[in-house]
Amino acid sequence: MGKSDFIFVSTQNRKEPPHYRTVLKAFNSRLDTLGLNHIGIHGLRHTHAVMMLEAGASVKYVAERLGHSNVEMTLNVYVHLTDDMKKEDMNKFMAHMNLN
Repeated sequence: MGKSDFIFVSTQNRKEPPHYRTVLKAFNSRLDTLGLNHIGIHGLRHTHAVMMLEAGASVKYVAERLGHSNVEMTLNVYVHLTDDMKKEDMNKFMAHMNLN
């Protein structure tokens, strides 16, 4: 099978995404198997975006990956600073000022 532009694909058709309910059913089944709480597909998207930002991905890249037309949308919805992000930003400032 060739590469698909979609995150969720069907083994039968890689040119079109599977129906939302099909993805949700498979996702919830996997969460049950792993003993994890159901967060929903949107929760997965949100977690992915925040984790990318925490890992240092640029807001521009995350906005593009999420399909947002501008970075303001991404900033308004996804950039709520986590404790790790706050510490990292303070460490960057301290290093810049030669205070570490």
